[in-house]
Formats: sequence, C-alpha cells, structure tokens
Amino acid sequence: MDFVDAIELPYSCRELFEVVADVERYPMFLPHWHRVRILRCDGGRLLVEQLLLSGFVPIRFRSTALLEAPHRISIAVQEGPLRQLRIEWRFTATAERACRVEVRIGMEVASSLLRRSFKVLLGDSGNRLLGLFAERAQRVYRPPARP
Repeated sequence: MDFVDAIELPYSCRELFEVVADVERYPMFLPHWHRVRILRCDGGRLLVEQLLLSGFVPIRFRSTALLEAPHRISIAVQEGPLRQLRIEWRFTATAERACRVEVRIGMEVASSLLRRSFKVLLGDSGNRLLGLFAERAQRVYRPPARP
C-alpha cells in the first residue's frame, strides 16, 4: 500500500518541518491518532510510540524518526503489527517564504483486518493529509485575529 502527495504552501521550510516534527501534537489535528509519545530523543533521532484508533482495531506501534532539519524527515516502523512502514517527508524552498512539501508513505500489513484498518485511516486522512498539516501550520504561524 503506497501513497504519495505534494503541495506548495506559503511557509518557510523550517516552519513546515517543525509542524511535521511536532509528533506529540498529531492527535490534536489528525483523525484516528489517539496518542503519540516520544520515548527517546537522541539528537536528530526520535523513538516514538503511537496509538491509532480506526474503528476496527487499535493499532499500536513504535517508530524511529530521523530529523534532518529543515529538509527531510524519515520515519520507519520498529515494533508493532506492521511488516513495514516508511514515511518520507521532503521540504524544498520554492520562494522566499514558500515551500513544496512532499510525503511518501509505503507500508505492508500482516493481516487483512489491519489492511482494512489502514485503508480507513488513509482513506479518511490520507487524501487530505497535507491539507491537515497546512491547516495546522496556519493555526501555529498565523493565528486568527482577535476581535
């Protein structure tokens, strides 16, 4: 199961990198992300535990995120019910305050039940995943004006 998407946004690569790297905030704006905890941080490498609730079964896994600010984030599953999970984020400046964000997700799941669960997760949020991160960036970097 593979997914690729890209978008250009009116933020710096550093700003968008920081939004994506702030994994513990994912449950605030990503559907089905119930809990995300950083278990260990060694420089630019994070060990992250995630719990996703998709309606079929809870999916708990650990992943390693390699942060190469502000241009790349690579994520790989370390432990859990997934045979393989690779997520690659790339941030490329296109203007002074604009950035092209590309995300590539590749995964293999062990069972048909998990496959259906991930189809729900990616079907609900995968097609609009970058839009959800764009909305988060707008809330973080351009908060609404107060009356």
